[in-house]
Amino acid sequence: MRSAIVALVGVLMLAGCLVANDPTPSVLDCGVEDQQIETNPNREGRLCLLTAFQEGRAARFESRMTSIEGDPIVRRYLVVSATEVQIEHDASRDRFGGAIEVLRCQRIVPVADWNRVMNDEMRDEEVFVEDSCDVISSRQAG
Repeated sequence: MRSAIVALVGVLMLAGCLVANDPTPSVLDCGVEDQQIETNPNREGRLCLLTAFQEGRAARFESRMTSIEGDPIVRRYLVVSATEVQIEHDASRDRFGGAIEVLRCQRIVPVADWNRVMNDEMRDEEVFVEDSCDVISSRQAG
């Protein structure tokens, strides 16, 4: 009986370790914004993404906007770590853009910090600014 209990405890401990070491961490969903001309961004969603980045937590956020001509453009943000954000910029339905690019950014910076350092005037509603980004892939729509 005692050996059965010891074996059961061992199996439960091993199962707990496997769950705790799950290689696919959950991704915090910070929501979506539909940012059209003359509208404000989803401040809560943007703040959620910035906070997740600062804490090194995996998170995603989607920003939907339109070009000046009215064509849809979608940016999908994914916080990978406290030193990497990936952004998929999908302009595949934009008559003048037509590409899907993936960018890797070293950071996203609070707007207030950006404005102070860069002597810029980004709107506070934007919450963050993408910084130190490189295109890591690009493909044409179609």
